[in-house]
Amino acid sequence: MIPSLFIRDIQVNLHRLEEYKTLFLEKFLSHYEISRSELKVLKLLPQDKACVIRDIAMEAHLDQGNVSRLVKNLEEKGLVVSSVAHFDRRSKPIHISPKGRDLIRKLDEALLQHLGEFIINYRADKLNILMETLADLNVYLASEKEAERINRQQRDKYKSVWPTYGEEGQCQK
Repeated sequence: MIPSLFIRDIQVNLHRLEEYKTLFLEKFLSHYEISRSELKVLKLLPQDKACVIRDIAMEAHLDQGNVSRLVKNLEEKGLVVSSVAHFDRRSKPIHISPKGRDLIRKLDEALLQHLGEFIINYRADKLNILMETLADLNVYLASEKEAERINRQQRDKYKSVWPTYGEEGQCQK
């Protein structure tokens, strides 16, 4: 049996990790003048088609009123474009703009670079353990449908993608 103190330490560390991740992301996003909620909505928009606020709200687990406000902010920043639907004048399909796609690409690249700088000194075996543990946590915390998707797509894919490591444990480019 696992001691309850150990379980409590895991709980505390996961909570701290979430807090630090939130603070880091807010600071990081402030340079791009976008909030976490706006980014969440922006990333939920399909790259190649329009969707409506109701669908975004359901996917983001947010109130439609909040999503409407976020979409309005994104539209003012030129990151999304809305139009009146031909079939229903009350509906406003929302498209991600080229500027929005460019921002997502820049953010993803910058976050990947930042993460890469952090993990560069870790050995492949430790990174594999981390990835397996994160996958297990995702499966445990996800819905049954999401857990199946994670298992299918991510479970063991990382074992073959790590770069070659030198004697010091540092990545060799």
